[in-house]
Amino acid sequence: MHPPDIHQLLKRTGARYIGAQHFPDGLSGALQAFGLFPEPTALQELSPAKAVDVLALLLWKDMAYGVERCDQAQAKGFAKQVVSHYNERGARFLSNGNWAQEKTWYPLTRATFDSGIVIELPDSHFACLWFEDED
Repeated sequence: MHPPDIHQLLKRTGARYIGAQHFPDGLSGALQAFGLFPEPTALQELSPAKAVDVLALLLWKDMAYGVERCDQAQAKGFAKQVVSHYNERGARFLSNGNWAQEKTWYPLTRATFDSGIVIELPDSHFACLWFEDED
């Protein structure tokens, strides 16, 4: 099950979205399947409100130059939809940095810049929205 209108916005932003899938090996297995380095210790848990802020910023502007990818209000609205969709199912939200507050992160790909949200559901299901930018 995907949040509403996800594919339309992702085409415009270049983000990668992988809907909830079962990974019995846990977070490390999910990260590897998502094409990320399998380093769970690089992730920090975010409150749902912080997850909205991080996701909205990543949707709105690229990480390399701050170029607008889509309308700021649309990015915020979409981020709220995504987080609400998974939060209703008891999700934890994880990220490799908090771009909404500071521009520091732990790389999980070979890209110059990468960040996103990994969503962990209580039943060993994981989802991912990930962004990569080059300098």
